Amino acid sequence: MKEKKLPKSVCDDFQERSEAIGSKGVVVKVGLVGEGKSFLSQNMTYCPNCGDLVHFTVQDEVLEEEFKGVMNKEIMIKFPFRVGRCNECGHEVATDNEYNFRRSDAKWKAYREQEQK
Repeated sequence: MKEKKLPKSVCDDFQERSEAIGSKGVVVKVGLVGEGKSFLSQNMTYCPNCGDLVHFTVQDEVLEEEFKGVMNKEIMIKFPFRVGRCNECGHEVATDNEYNFRRSDAKWKAYREQEQK
């Protein structure tokens, strides 16, 4: 039986190219995951405060932020959200591709509820 040769993964290709030019950089091999998950892995993401890929934890929090609503009327709103936090510095980090959309939706929902009162 003839063995079927699989195409090289992006990580393997990158590793070979790095070795060919003598790169001494660190290569992180992780598998890509499906939609709604972190781009690189299920427990690492980019932290803009650290400027690097970091491990993160997710926790439920009540966020309080100033919000410019209709006609630039500034109000303070509180809204519950499942927040990703960098394990290194504690900065809020996006845990997947939909993170900022969900955060925006939660913020708008809290604003609309507060305006109805």
